[in-house]
Amino acid sequence: MPTVDEELQAYQEELERQREEQRLKQRQTQNSPRNLAKSAAKSYVKEAGKKAAKRAVASAATSIAAAAAPYVLPVVAVVVLIGALVFFVLVSLTAICNQEGLSGSLLRVGSTVGSYVGVLPADVCEKLSGLQGVVGFIDRTTVSVPPVAGLTCPAAIKPPPRYDMQVKCIDCVDLKSLGIPVKTTNTNPYANRGLGDRLKRMISEKNNNTFQVTEAFCPVVNHASPNHYNGFSVDINLKPEYAGNAEILRQMILDAQAVGFVSILCEYPVNYLPGEDCRARSTTRGDHIHIEEPNAFNS
Repeated sequence: MPTVDEELQAYQEELERQREEQRLKQRQTQNSPRNLAKSAAKSYVKEAGKKAAKRAVASAATSIAAAAAPYVLPVVAVVVLIGALVFFVLVSLTAICNQEGLSGSLLRVGSTVGSYVGVLPADVCEKLSGLQGVVGFIDRTTVSVPPVAGLTCPAAIKPPPRYDMQVKCIDCVDLKSLGIPVKTTNTNPYANRGLGDRLKRMISEKNNNTFQVTEAFCPVVNHASPNHYNGFSVDINLKPEYAGNAEILRQMILDAQAVGFVSILCEYPVNYLPGEDCRARSTTRGDHIHIEEPNAFNS
């Protein structure tokens, strides 16, 4: 007679056999042609639905773009116009901040005072100093820079009739190539080589980095001095950041004398520097110091 354990084992084996038969039937059913066809149909429908959804999204995006096109171009044009206007204002302010004369001085002083008393959030001229290179690049197209070969000037640039001389820069060099600061707006950079060497000595020997050349060869206006027409004369002035400082201006004159410049004229208002013969001439174009390299016209 079987024991309880033997009956329990036989029962479990029967259950396992029945489960195996069920699994076998399920696999056979799943692999039947009908079920395979149904599964393939479901996959096809699913993929077709995805492709249809993508086409619908693409079509909707195309429709939206087509509908928005008439409005996008005007919006882009307005944005570009505003950007160009802002750029123009910033470049114009930068140019005025670095300009010689009354307008530049007023804007620099107003900018500094406005920031100090809290009317402006910051010194505008100081913040815009980084755009000076842009102003210089733009302004190069408006200045009649002579070619290096020949260095001839426009016909309108001519010395007073009493001087019988050819307008030509003698032994000319580009001052900027010597590391000499030249005002970026409306200033040509050439001068006689000896004059350039003296300006370089002001920087290297006198450690004077406060000045810039504001008129060289070709001059952009006519002058009374003949040396403006042969490269033996330039006008210098304080850089914008030092403008208005009389003591630094006086030191600039002393340093120019120390390196051998002659005919140093202070073309500032009368009594601007006590002890100096400061006065504007009929051809003075903005406050500056006129200096000359020794040559046949002033020896």
